[in-house]
Amino acid sequence: MIQEQKTFCRLCDIGCGIPVVVLAGGQSRRFGSNKAFAKINNKPMLDHILDVVRDSGSEAILSISDPVEFADYDYPKIFDPDPELRSPLNGLLASMRVLPGYFLALTVDSPGIVPEVLERFMQDAVGETGRPVVAGDDRRIYPFPGVYHADNIDEFEAAYCSGDYRLTELIASMNPIIIPLDEIRAIDPGLRSYVNINSPEDLADFAGSPAVSAR
Repeated sequence: MIQEQKTFCRLCDIGCGIPVVVLAGGQSRRFGSNKAFAKINNKPMLDHILDVVRDSGSEAILSISDPVEFADYDYPKIFDPDPELRSPLNGLLASMRVLPGYFLALTVDSPGIVPEVLERFMQDAVGETGRPVVAGDDRRIYPFPGVYHADNIDEFEAAYCSGDYRLTELIASMNPIIIPLDEIRAIDPGLRSYVNINSPEDLADFAGSPAVSAR
């Protein structure tokens, strides 16, 4: 459920466009602690992402499992239906249950995301009727960042109930709009938007890169 229904309705009423759901409900087992709060340049990874969402002109919503951990974040919150489920399908399904249309989803472990990439995904959602928007190449599709729609809830509910949490296969079965990865590379040459932080070593490598050090 969403924590503050009145707050969410206010976001819709002001016509802010497609909201951005930050999926932050994972257990971070490989990382050893909640990586949402792991610091890059003395700022939590989650804060880096929220800054990018703000710079893109969008409103952020947090998809989480534990409200206590995120009590200091004054954002609308959606709670995962199964806190023990280690799959981003958890947060996507929770979002479809409460959001009325399109939303852009990204994971909390992708602090290299840039506003221009978010804006590019939102462009393809305009005028469409529920098709997911993801990036891809000849080898695979990339679920995040991606744009999803509440009209797809039946497919996601079915996958959830069957225990089939393979997100890439589910999206591929839904006739998604696929943005060529080379097109994303033209916006984000190093594809830093697709770098995921899964371990302290990943964090150290990312934090020490020139692009981050310059922030």
